[in-house]
Amino acid sequence: MKLVVKIVNKIRAQALQRRLFRTLADEVDCQYGDLLLHSEVRWLSRGRVLKRFNDVLSGIVQFFKQRDEPTPELENSIWLRDFGFLVDITEKLNELNLQLQGRDKELAEMISDIKAFIKKLEFWEQNLINSDSKHFPILSEKISQNPLEPYDNKYHVEIISTLKSNFKNRFKDFNEMALVAQFVVSPFMEIDIQQFAACVMQNFGEDIAATEMEVIEFQNDLALKSLVSSTECIWPIVSKDKYSVLCRVALKVKALFSSTYLCESSFSNMKFIKNKYRNRLTDEHLDNCIRMAASNYTANIKKIIDESECQPSH
Repeated sequence: MKLVVKIVNKIRAQALQRRLFRTLADEVDCQYGDLLLHSEVRWLSRGRVLKRFNDVLSGIVQFFKQRDEPTPELENSIWLRDFGFLVDITEKLNELNLQLQGRDKELAEMISDIKAFIKKLEFWEQNLINSDSKHFPILSEKISQNPLEPYDNKYHVEIISTLKSNFKNRFKDFNEMALVAQFVVSPFMEIDIQQFAACVMQNFGEDIAATEMEVIEFQNDLALKSLVSSTECIWPIVSKDKYSVLCRVALKVKALFSSTYLCESSFSNMKFIKNKYRNRLTDEHLDNCIRMAASNYTANIKKIIDESECQPSH
């Protein structure tokens, strides 16, 4: 990655070099006519820089040859294979990053995405051990360019293994919440009731015996079962008196902030609201504006107007 950033910055740092590279890119019919700058702040920037660098790699090699500046790494098959692997794995991490973003992402969705990615890492690791790189298209391309040179998979397998261990360690708390989150999403699935009750007690402090009895009654409630297919979320219509423990647990799980989307969205809205063209803005006004901007609630203006008194009596 350091070499890629160094080359990109070298080409883009001077206007003359950048113009010369653009001209060359047009001449050799590169897919893109320019490189992207890398930002250490934004993780997604890294993936885009690597992808663009690979797309114009032939143009970069020719550019430095014309300037008589040797770049032996760019023609070294081992370095190119490592680079291809880096492009592929970074793109996969970017895809996961984008999956975890967005409004209304609940805890169960986040857990599913992370667990699925860990399973993918295990699968990719086994594939690479067997020298199967079909899930890494850029790496496969670099290998096919030098078919006579054997592919040494140890370094790439080690990276995948380290990445898998880091994910498991970083998201180990998800294992404690996974069963509860699954139940909230699909309350009529078969579960180990004792394990579920213990998990609820550990995370939410609810009584184990009461939780076990409520789960049994809930999963055998025919009236609730008949409503599952007709409603997106069953918990708003569940009796809070009859299933008080499960309702409290469901509410707490639904209220958990699984991502920083709301925080980031509120900050962006605040920057937009506090612009130099504003006429008057108190702390109270700002608070109200941010709440409206961050909410997805749509007010029924017609109903509000109809119910308002235009000429109140004195």
